[in-house]
Amino acid sequence: AEPMERAAGQSSHQPVAQPYSQSSIEENRRNEALDALVHEMTSGSADQVPAGLRLALERGWLPYLPENLAAHARQSQMDIERMCQRYYTSYLSSVEELMKMRTDGATLRDDIVSVDGKVQEHGKTIVSATQEVAKLRARAREVNEACSVLRECRELVRLARRIEVQLKNGRSVSAMHTLARLEEQLRGPAASTALGQRLAGWLPTARGSTLQNAKRRARAWVADARDRGLRLGRIAMTRFIQIQNEAEGPGGRVAHLQKVEAMLGYDLWQSRDTLADLVQESLRLADGLVDGGDGCTDEEAAQAMQDLAESLDMVQQAVQVHALAPDTLADFRRFYETSRMSQAELDVALGATSQGLTAQEVATRMPELVFRLAGFFIIEEAVLRSLEHKLGEQLFSARFLDQLWLSTCHQLAALVKDRMNLSDDPRHGVLLKEMLRLFVETLGPETYRLSPTLILDMLHNEMGTFVHAQLLNLSKVFQATVSTDANQPMTVADDVEYETLLTPFSLDSLPLDSESGGSSAGGSGIKSRASSAAAEEELVGFMDSDSLRRRKGRTTSPKNAASPDADLGTDAKTVSSGRRYPLTFPFSLAVPKCCRALHRFLSLAFAYAHGLSIPSLPMILRGALGDALTSLNEVMLTRLGDEEISIGQATQLSLDARALAHLVPRLAQVLEQGIVAANAVGELPVAASGEGEDEHLGDVQNLSTEVQQLLAKSQKQFEGTADRAQDLIFELVRIKADELLSFGLMNWEPSSPAQSSRPEVEDVISYLRVTFMCLTYLPATIREAVHFASCSHVHATLRSALEAPTRLNGLGLVNLRLDIQALESFADECGVPDLRIVFSPLHQLLDAVLDKQAKHIFSNDEVRMTLYPKVDVDSAISVLERVVGLPMMAKMALNTKIDVPTHLDKKFSAELIKLLQQI
Repeated sequence: AEPMERAAGQSSHQPVAQPYSQSSIEENRRNEALDALVHEMTSGSADQVPAGLRLALERGWLPYLPENLAAHARQSQMDIERMCQRYYTSYLSSVEELMKMRTDGATLRDDIVSVDGKVQEHGKTIVSATQEVAKLRARAREVNEACSVLRECRELVRLARRIEVQLKNGRSVSAMHTLARLEEQLRGPAASTALGQRLAGWLPTARGSTLQNAKRRARAWVADARDRGLRLGRIAMTRFIQIQNEAEGPGGRVAHLQKVEAMLGYDLWQSRDTLADLVQESLRLADGLVDGGDGCTDEEAAQAMQDLAESLDMVQQAVQVHALAPDTLADFRRFYETSRMSQAELDVALGATSQGLTAQEVATRMPELVFRLAGFFIIEEAVLRSLEHKLGEQLFSARFLDQLWLSTCHQLAALVKDRMNLSDDPRHGVLLKEMLRLFVETLGPETYRLSPTLILDMLHNEMGTFVHAQLLNLSKVFQATVSTDANQPMTVADDVEYETLLTPFSLDSLPLDSESGGSSAGGSGIKSRASSAAAEEELVGFMDSDSLRRRKGRTTSPKNAASPDADLGTDAKTVSSGRRYPLTFPFSLAVPKCCRALHRFLSLAFAYAHGLSIPSLPMILRGALGDALTSLNEVMLTRLGDEEISIGQATQLSLDARALAHLVPRLAQVLEQGIVAANAVGELPVAASGEGEDEHLGDVQNLSTEVQQLLAKSQKQFEGTADRAQDLIFELVRIKADELLSFGLMNWEPSSPAQSSRPEVEDVISYLRVTFMCLTYLPATIREAVHFASCSHVHATLRSALEAPTRLNGLGLVNLRLDIQALESFADECGVPDLRIVFSPLHQLLDAVLDKQAKHIFSNDEVRMTLYPKVDVDSAISVLERVVGLPMMAKMALNTKIDVPTHLDKKFSAELIKLLQQI
């Protein structure tokens, strides 16, 4: 501070610069800079002060700095005084006014206290008078209320007493009406009385009790309706069948099936489950015979409907009670739908989850299921009509019942479709279809106005699915039959087997290509078919319509065909038919088994179509028969492709395929007869072209182009399979012969001659002997072709073996000639003319080479062609070029032997080769 004062003092003695001089301008700039520096030092932070002083010192402004600081301090003091003068003066004036107002307020308070005291003093009289008036008015109201209660209590008490009696007696509807009158009374002046208030509090309890009583009775009715519905459904469906049978005449629906079978002949449906048996079983279930009952009478049906009508009173009362309380009617409807309408659900009606049931379980439970559902809709229809007729109220609408019916039909359709596709037993599909058809027909438009369209359409559409499923089962039967067959000709022991295995499928009328086919051990029986002309005549006779009519006129059933001579011994015996047994047929037991399966397949298709108007049924059945025959043919082809198949199996498959090819027309005629017969009894929606059985059978003879194409295709397939089996026989024989004739280790330079043919040749002979025995029932041309092809292949194999060695001697050729001689002996045993000629080329070649006179023979062409016409000169040269002579020791040991080619050595061979080359 002191330096600053000294600087201020020094600055005061500085001369004043003249205006507008250079020094004046510099002074003004200095002052401005100092003012700015002072402003920064006073308004900035403390760090600005040293910086400011340093700046003033550096520029020489330090003497002038105190003056500027003093001027700045004076200016700041003046600003402070000016601001205090401006604001504090106004504040003091406001304080003075507030003090004055405080004094006035205290005076006003004292005045108010004084006035209040005066008012309280003069208002006591007014308050006392007002209280007295209020007491008088309250007494007046009590007097008026007492008078009203005295007038109205008597009616309220009477109504309350009546309600208690009605509730006690179960008269819910009357109690609701009385409660309504009591409620109306309580809307008047009596509601404000103590009795009215007590009754008003009791009224909801009484109404709730009445509603609960009605609902409890309705719940008991719903529980009883489930068992009642089962009985009503059984009665309704049973009566429907009885009425239908009475309308259709003796036998009713079953008569249709019996007529069909009568027209087709007893031998058509020879299987465990015939057409009539299948449908009769379903009708037995539908007739209510599940529990051993015998249906019902008109009186029982009328009594059941009367009991139902009487039981509907509980439902009517419950509806009336809830209708008198409109706010509860909707709740009662929901209760009814939840507890009653849910019984139309399949899982509820079945008592189990339908998804977990197998096809057999569904088929077993289906009768009870449809009885329950039929009874349910009969009861609901009665409830709907009863409420509309008596009350004009609706617990549910007719449209709602129709929707529920459609929903149930959808569930039934889905259940049946799934189980029919999954079932391995075709009877399940037929039974399910028959029960559903009976179910919808019983509740149809003529009786209960419910539409059967959905179920019938589903059954129509499932015809193809059912047939396809049976085709799959049929294919499995074919596979099991063909794979497990004994692969040997079928032998019939008596009339029972004949009528069971042959007659139903016309197998006794097949043309037999083998001379020994169908032979009898006793010498009499079926005539042999030795010539093709006789076979064709037999087939024409079989196809003739008169023959068909004679066959259909048989009266002997396989079930009753046992012979009186059944107790005869095991030797060949003659039974009542005149046949002598046992009889043997070329085809195997697989043929009648497959025919039985095909007939059963057709019977199942007709059983499913029974009662359904399916316009495309003929087309479906014809296509199904074609698919079934194709499936059987594919199974046989698959069996032929088995790597382990034997000659006997291939032979039998060829015979079976040929027999099935002959049976195709019979199967097609069976199908057409079934279609015509079903048409005649109204099973198909196609009008018959004529009247009478003969006219229908005439239609069968003129098969359509489609059926003829089916016959041609199926016959061609089986003929092709038979040919493939025969080709396989040749192939198997060739393969086996190659396996047996293995000459890789054969000794072509033996030192001694063999005593017999080689073991390999003996094995081939034994194999061929057994193989040719398996060909007994093949056509003669095929048998001879197999003989010649087999022997030719063996001959070619021996020729190839002879070409293989590089050295051989005469004894090796002698041993090979022994093999050829054994094969020729076997060829003579076979009984095939000229079979031994197959081995002549090799035999003559060996004889020619081993002949001591070979030089003379080959030098003369006439002699050579006379003795050895089949000798190939090149082959002879090839053998001679590889011949070597016998060792000296071998010659010495063999000099006593006969027919030993000791002369055959290299020198002899060279001379003979030279001679042969000149030919």
